Amino acid sequence: MQKLKSTQKTLVWEIIPAALKSFAWSALLVLGMLCILPGSSVSAQETPESMRLKQLYYDAATQKVLNNYSKALNLYKEITQFHPSESAAYYEAADILRLQSPQMALPYAQKAFELKPDQKWYAMLYAHLLDELQRFDLSGEVYKSLYQSKKNPDYALEAADRFARSKAWS
Repeated sequence: MQKLKSTQKTLVWEIIPAALKSFAWSALLVLGMLCILPGSSVSAQETPESMRLKQLYYDAATQKVLNNYSKALNLYKEITQFHPSESAAYYEAADILRLQSPQMALPYAQKAFELKPDQKWYAMLYAHLLDELQRFDLSGEVYKSLYQSKKNPDYALEAADRFARSKAWS
């Protein structure tokens, strides 16, 4: 019996550091997101609007890390309403919505891509959603655009594959 209790204590101590590590990584992720926000350079002259935007991003990222997707989605949508040029908010909303429905996520991914067509991750999410909806012609155009901006031959192959699929499906 004594041996069982010591084993249980060992397991508890092994779990606690893992939980702390997970929390630390989550905190670093949130802080890292704040550092890459558009216009996120530290300034003594920050406006209330820019401070509010950073707070919304921070709150949304925190909710997403905590798996509170509906709260995170509402915060990202709030950002898009008051700051319609914030491509990251559209991307994050699409990333959350894709878990429910590619059709619901598509307009957000499309807007993020339209705002920053050279941003690889926005383009990849948009193309992925188009693929899931079997809209291979549009997906091919996204990959073509990626190839033209990044000059990565893999994107040319992806574009050719999607264009071939669109002809095969029509």
